[in-house]
Amino acid sequence: MKKTAIILGALLITAIAVQTAMAGMFTIYVVYQDGSPAANAYVEVWQGDNRIDSGPADGNGIFSTSLRDGSSYHITAKATDGRTGSWDGQASGTITVKI
Repeated sequence: MKKTAIILGALLITAIAVQTAMAGMFTIYVVYQDGSPAANAYVEVWQGDNRIDSGPADGNGIFSTSLRDGSSYHITAKATDGRTGSWDGQASGTITVKI
C-alpha cells in the first residue's frame, strides 16, 4: 500500500511537471504579401504527419491555437481567392503566414 502511494505521488508530480511544459495559446496572423489581413483564410497546423488543428481565420486573418513553445510546426493557409502560403519553424513569439 505504501509503495503504491509513493508511485502514485511520483506520477502526479511528473504529470504536473509535464503539463507546465506543454502547450500555450499562439496567435497565427495570415496576411497577403502586401501585409493586409487574409480574412477567413483556411489554416492547417501540422506537426510531422499529424494535422493538429485547422479551421478558418477570423475577419482579421487571425487564427488562435494551442502549440508547444519551441516545437516544430508546418502551417499552411489558403485564402478565399485560392492563394496559398506556408510557414515552417519552431513556435515562439509571433507566427505570420504570408499568402
